[in-house]
Amino acid sequence: MQSRQALVGILGKYGPFQRRLFLLMSLPVIMKGYQTMMAILIFAVPSHRCRVPGFQNDSYVIQDERQKLLVTKAIPRSDDNDKFSQCQVYASFDNGTYEYENWTSSNSTVECDSWVYDVTELESTLITQFDLVCDKKAYRAHFSLASMLGKLIGSSVASVLCDWLGRKPVFYISVIACIIIGVVSAFPPSPEVFFVYRLALATFGIAFYISCYVLLLEFVRPSKRRLAGTIMMVVWVIGPFLAGALSYVTSDWRHIQLGGAVPLVLCIGHWWLVPESPRWLVSKGRTEEAMTVLTKIASANDVQVDLESDTPAEEEKTPEEMGFLRAYRLLRKYPKLVVRMLIICFNWVVVNMTYFGLSLHVANLSGSIRVNYLLSSTVELTGYLAAWALLDRLGRKRLHCACMTLAGTALLATIPTITLGGKDVQWVTTALAMVGKMGVSASFSIIYLMTTELYPTVIRSLGVGGSATVGRVGSVVSPYIADLSLFVGGRFGPALPLIVFGGLTMAAGGLSLMLPETRHRKLPETLEDAVNFGK
Repeated sequence: MQSRQALVGILGKYGPFQRRLFLLMSLPVIMKGYQTMMAILIFAVPSHRCRVPGFQNDSYVIQDERQKLLVTKAIPRSDDNDKFSQCQVYASFDNGTYEYENWTSSNSTVECDSWVYDVTELESTLITQFDLVCDKKAYRAHFSLASMLGKLIGSSVASVLCDWLGRKPVFYISVIACIIIGVVSAFPPSPEVFFVYRLALATFGIAFYISCYVLLLEFVRPSKRRLAGTIMMVVWVIGPFLAGALSYVTSDWRHIQLGGAVPLVLCIGHWWLVPESPRWLVSKGRTEEAMTVLTKIASANDVQVDLESDTPAEEEKTPEEMGFLRAYRLLRKYPKLVVRMLIICFNWVVVNMTYFGLSLHVANLSGSIRVNYLLSSTVELTGYLAAWALLDRLGRKRLHCACMTLAGTALLATIPTITLGGKDVQWVTTALAMVGKMGVSASFSIIYLMTTELYPTVIRSLGVGGSATVGRVGSVVSPYIADLSLFVGGRFGPALPLIVFGGLTMAAGGLSLMLPETRHRKLPETLEDAVNFGK
């Protein structure tokens, strides 16, 4: 009781200690954003074509008339006759001499085994290092899949470890692992080995983010957690901006990769400044350690609390949270709650799929990849800030539906600009895709809060954790949807990913209107409360 009263008295204030802690833990949050979004740059596929066989000095940019004639004789035009083929060369010609006047070619073609790339923006990417194009173009989606699977594994394991070992040990162990894996990932001997590196990096990356997130929120009172969560999202977006800025300094993918790992070394230095969560210590019966932490917090915040008092603090009593099997059995008695749960899970899947899919699809948009990348990060930040400003004014349900509808409408509006428009309207496609990214980014921040408020207390942790886990299914398939344009040719191919994302986003937004509004309402405690919630 002593420590519980101290928790209420000390953690109820957002003082200098909490501000210092948020400042110390902002770096790992930034680096997590960096690591997640740097994939757009290091997996970028520059414009490319087959190398002229036997011509070692060949380059993507035509240097002179002689090279132009060599390329014309050796490489056929692509389907749209606008560029040279990316995967084929003419089957027969005399490549024993560079005297192009003597070259003869036929109409038959064969697959090429060497390529030249446009290095105007990015000197090298993982794709260009291992020539992961043509018959190996699926590797890019495989790498993104490794990242999404790692997040699925890491989020599941980290939650258990945080409750078992504590928030602080899991955080620092994961940070050290990310430093080591992040450095060796910059020098992979093969694409297959990099896949393993990427999987491990994502696993430990989400582990240190979750442990950091939980640790920070347990040092603030519940009424401040929405603000704290929003601040962390805004801080997270700084990471993608840093990755984009670094790409202007160095265009080598290895340097960008190292930029997401090396700065984490600074986090190890504040081990002695970051305490373990007193809430977790109390839950484990380690009262003396919790009191030591609380004493330091009280001193930093200049709060006077009688740590020796035996008088219990008045706290609102809530039902004890039930286990998974019991919750599953009871939910079957409430079909209304089952339908609501399915709608929430579907929205989680679609939001994850569209958010990560659009983030990866930035590399497929026309124009400068670095400019598009920074635009994507800017509209994401705008979406978070807009959601935070409008949540209490418009309500959760209406704002979520509006943002999803905005995103879906913008994405579906790209169909005519891609299939019927020419190069002069490609900027419209890019602008509409950015509007879609802004809308779904706002929805990402809203759906988490909606889920937390809709589930009753007795199954709230299970509901939020289960919904987030199911949502990872969307992020796992998103790389393959984002890269559909690489497998479907013609004018319709580039529009297909945006059509899939836009259609599902519209459907999820419409279904969310069936959920009750939670703004300014007392949250449900029991399953019966949840059934009657919103009436």
